This record gives sequence, C-alpha cells and structure tokens, in this order.
Amino acid sequence: MKKLIFAGVLASLSCVAGAQGLDFKGKMKEGMYESSFKMEIPGLPAGMGGMNNTVKRCTTKEDLEKGKDPFRDPKHGNDTSCELKNVKSSGNTMSYEMVCPKEGMTATTELVFSDNNVKGVTKMKMGGERAQKMPPGMGDMTMNFESKYLGPCTK
Repeated sequence: MKKLIFAGVLASLSCVAGAQGLDFKGKMKEGMYESSFKMEIPGLPAGMGGMNNTVKRCTTKEDLEKGKDPFRDPKHGNDTSCELKNVKSSGNTMSYEMVCPKEGMTATTELVFSDNNVKGVTKMKMGGERAQKMPPGMGDMTMNFESKYLGPCTK
C-alpha cells in the first residue's frame, strides 16, 4: 500500500514539477532556494499521515528566463507531456492549471511571491488506471509548499 501511494505521489510531483513555460522573471531572483513540501492525502490508512520533503536547489538566471520550474527537485524527472492552461499572473501572484494525460492527472496551482520567498498550494486529482488502484478519496491530493531564498548559489 505504501509503495502504491508513494509511486502516485512521485508521479504527481514529476508531472507538476515538469512544467516549463511559466514566467518567473521579476518574481524571483537567481540563487539558492530551500523548498519545503507537505503533501496531504485524504484517506490514508491510520498512522501514515502526510508526506513531507525539503530540497535545496540553485535557480539560475537561465532557469528563470526559460521558464523552468524553480521548485522542481531534478531527481523527480521532467514529464514534458503535461500541458499548462489558464496561466494568470498579476502583481505578486500566479496561478495555472496543468493537465497530464500520461499520468491521468490534473492540477491547479496558486503562488504568492514576496521578496525572499514563494508560498504555494497545488491541488491534484488523479484519474485513470492509477486512481482506480488507490483507496477511495486518495486520488485527491493537496501539496502546500514554501521556497525560501538562501543567498547566492555556491559551487
């Protein structure tokens, strides 16, 4: 059961994290960020709780210019089959929808930027074959995250 849930979460993160084409210029600066993620999955068996992860990643000027997702942990892959829709950016906020047919997943993300951090929430809905293998209600996940600017990247 844990392996199935973990596989579903990793697939979701890969898809969400694989998004490219978002405009982070002017909203973030290049440098080292520490991102903390907390996944909430309804219907988990007792004692499993949510899933948490923290990663550090250097976001380069090129990443920001090319619209690469600065929150992605490169170990989780880069599913380019996902399509961005309804991208909206105004002031210090951004929102978008993502559809990943390969994974049978849809997601909506909302981000709020400040001088040295970014807070966001992604709501994912699994569909298709993967969702059928999960207990009822577990195909809906919420991922809260925060990225804090730590300073210049170090080599």
